[in-house]
Amino acid sequence: MIKKIVNLKGFTLIELIIVFTIIAILSASGFAAFVLYSQTQSLSNDRENIISILYLAKANTVSQFKPTSATKCQGTLEGYSVVFTTSGANANTYQLYVRCSGNNPGSTPPREVKMNDNPYKLSSNISFLTTGSTRMNVSSVFYPLLTGGIEVKSLTGSLANCSNNSCRIVISGYGKEPKIITIDSSGSIK
Repeated sequence: MIKKIVNLKGFTLIELIIVFTIIAILSASGFAAFVLYSQTQSLSNDRENIISILYLAKANTVSQFKPTSATKCQGTLEGYSVVFTTSGANANTYQLYVRCSGNNPGSTPPREVKMNDNPYKLSSNISFLTTGSTRMNVSSVFYPLLTGGIEVKSLTGSLANCSNNSCRIVISGYGKEPKIITIDSSGSIK
């Protein structure tokens, strides 16, 4: 006599395949969303780091902070600057400098000494945008001591006029909307 099992508990192979397919689709879309979020955050983070270094240069100038190392600042403190490198071996980097009256006048930029040996580098796949309608037009920002305001050099090396928020530092990457930092003639950073 053969007994039939009437109450089988479990899942069929088709049901399991459907469940695992749904889990795979949800995982793939979640991973894609995470990658997009990570790229957006990386771009925003680099923008905030640049703003932070600009504020550091401004704060060091306002507080008249003079480095104690004799190799950093010889003579009278003149101010701090941030220099952006858009091409060459150190492309997509920026560096904080101190300018003093006794520093080597033949150095580049003149009388300026790097505050740290390694420049700040943008994240991989992110670069300064130097072409197009919203391109960057700043190569350096100098905060002079006591005179207030700023001196901005354009990518061509001439002094730039920053009225109407026309001085821009622009970074782009991952095919996302470029992030723009504007500097006005009074030194305000947005």
